[in-house]
Amino acid sequence: LRWDDDGLHIGSLATYGDALGHARFRAELPALAQASSLVGATQIQARGTFAGNVENGSPAADAVPALMALDATVELASVRGRRQVPLQAYYAVYRKTVRAPDELITGLRVPATALGQKGQWFRKVGTRSYQAITKVGLDELGLHRLELPDGVFECLILFTQVVGPVGDQVFEMLAVVGQFVIDFLLLRD
Repeated sequence: LRWDDDGLHIGSLATYGDALGHARFRAELPALAQASSLVGATQIQARGTFAGNVENGSPAADAVPALMALDATVELASVRGRRQVPLQAYYAVYRKTVRAPDELITGLRVPATALGQKGQWFRKVGTRSYQAITKVGLDELGLHRLELPDGVFECLILFTQVVGPVGDQVFEMLAVVGQFVIDFLLLRD
């Protein structure tokens, strides 16, 4: 794990155990830390990597929705060069990614704007809390500023897990929450 002015770089071989061992990781990315702590047993956390979890493409992957909520990007490299793909656009369909056959994941990047964001949380529903395939998961990344002609509002960023073939942003829920916030602000005035 490497922090710089652009945010956090999670190398392709960084394990969940590596990340959970960093106090800064736990403090600045509590939802991702919580999701990471629920990945398998301690032995899996010691060997399992974030990049491997992303490439696996499973909609039940615990860390992926948290990374999506944080606007993470996937860093890819090949002999043709390097590129970054937003994690939200990385999955073409179930278990298929946009990674070309000659590309390798060199890491993931969480932008500086997401580090320490208030309101991060992760919820997993399964047959038990640990060492279980997620049935349904939900990640939230606090309140974000939404600038509209009528003013500046705050909205929730939510991502689902296992609800569809790939984790995705909950646009319908965002619309409902956003309308609720707008209605509340109008009634308050």
